[in-house]
Amino acid sequence: MGIKKAARARPRAQAQGPVSFDAAGNVGGVMASIPPGLLAIAGGRDALPTDEAARVLSRTAKTLRSWASQGSGPIQPLRINGRLAWRVADLAKLLNGDQ
Repeated sequence: MGIKKAARARPRAQAQGPVSFDAAGNVGGVMASIPPGLLAIAGGRDALPTDEAARVLSRTAKTLRSWASQGSGPIQPLRINGRLAWRVADLAKLLNGDQ
């Protein structure tokens, strides 16, 4: 008989529901101060795939995937059908120095 390894439970980011923002950067009626470059890249989306989020943060996609798997980064992604998605609001906070 083989020895079974205990499965490690990974903490997963909980979806907080959709975040909507308009072209002025208002999130849910509150000014979120989304940088214009991020606003242009997001194009009205609530979350970005890893490669786009990495470009916004001037990091590599590998770095963001490492943050997600180790839980060590300043922000954590959503997992959508096994893929990582990075919240635009979290990216904006990070870029503005709020996190």
